[in-house]
Amino acid sequence: MAPPGERELKILELLSDGDASTQREVADASGFSLGLVNAVVRRLVKTGHLKIQNLTAKRVRYILTPKGIAEKTRQSCSYVQRTVKTLNTCLDRIGQIIGGEIRQGRRRFVVVGEGDIVNLVMVALELRAPLGIHFERRADLKQAPLDETTCVLDCREPGDGGAVGISVLNELLTASRSAAGRHS
Repeated sequence: MAPPGERELKILELLSDGDASTQREVADASGFSLGLVNAVVRRLVKTGHLKIQNLTAKRVRYILTPKGIAEKTRQSCSYVQRTVKTLNTCLDRIGQIIGGEIRQGRRRFVVVGEGDIVNLVMVALELRAPLGIHFERRADLKQAPLDETTCVLDCREPGDGGAVGISVLNELLTASRSAAGRHS
């Protein structure tokens, strides 16, 4: 479930963009329960972020107040900052993994998988290309055989045939859990 600030942001976005006009539509579009949407909307009205305009006895329109627009902007900026920080943290960790392999003499890297993690790994490798490394991206490991001088950076999700080489996702999750443990 989304953290509290992200819930309010999602509901404010849906109501302000006109993607949803009723609490049920907000619940359907957001994936939140109707009860949660009701509680959040009531809190947003109480705090002055939303205003209710009665259209009929059973229909209302939700209008973002200037305070609501400011809050939506603030939360959007905060979300972008957290996302960029997370991406940089992941990129740093991937760089540490690659750096360790380079220090062990590996100069050839094979990136296996698809998706966002692969894209981050490719960026990290491209940043290290001046170090004389070679790398390629593969959807799977059925192509050319690998030798001990090759480092496989496996970006597939668990259950996609078992990790080969270094499971990047596992490394990122382990680093994330370690960091969370240090901050608690």
